[in-house]
Amino acid sequence: MADPTGVSGTMVGAVLRSTGDKLTVSDHKPIFVQGAWNLGAIIVYKEIETAGFNPGMTVDPVAAGAGVEDNVTIMATASTDLLGVAEIDFGQLADTTVAYAIADDAPIIFFHWNPGALLQNVYCVDPDAAIEPGELLGTTSGTSGYLKDDTTTAVCMRSYKYVADGGAVDHMLLAFIHGYL
Repeated sequence: MADPTGVSGTMVGAVLRSTGDKLTVSDHKPIFVQGAWNLGAIIVYKEIETAGFNPGMTVDPVAAGAGVEDNVTIMATASTDLLGVAEIDFGQLADTTVAYAIADDAPIIFFHWNPGALLQNVYCVDPDAAIEPGELLGTTSGTSGYLKDDTTTAVCMRSYKYVADGGAVDHMLLAFIHGYL
C-alpha cells in the first residue's frame, strides 16, 4: 500500500505543535477550530428566539410550546439545559460582534455531537482571577450566554489557553467541549 503522506513511516492525522502559528481569539474567525480525532463540526441550524444573540454564546432550547423544537434561545444564567454554542454564518454576519436577529436560522455546535472539539471566540465573563488551561467552565456567570470559571452548575467546557484577568467587561476564549453534567 502506498504511503498517503509521501513520507515513509509518517501517519496522517491531527498534529498540534507548541511552535509556529498560535490559536488566537479573533472576531473574524469561526467558532469551531478542530474536532476530536480530527473530525469536522457537526452543525445544526436552529431558529433564534432571542435578540442580542452573538456567535460564541451558549444556547438553551426554547422551554415549551408547539413547533419550537427547532428553536433556541440565549442560555440563561445557571442553566442546566444548555445545548451548545452558536457558530458564525459569514453569509449572515460580518463577524462575531454582530448579533443574529430574531427568527434568523443560526448554526449551532451541539455539545453532544461534538465531544472534545476545540472552539475559539467563546463568550466568558471577566474572570475574578486568571483562567489557566484545563479550568472547568460553568453556566453561573450572571450574564446570559456567557460561561464562567465556576463549577456550581452545568459544566460543559474546559479552558484551552491561559486567559489573564484584563478587567474587561467580557472575554472571548479558547475552550474545548468537556462533557456535560
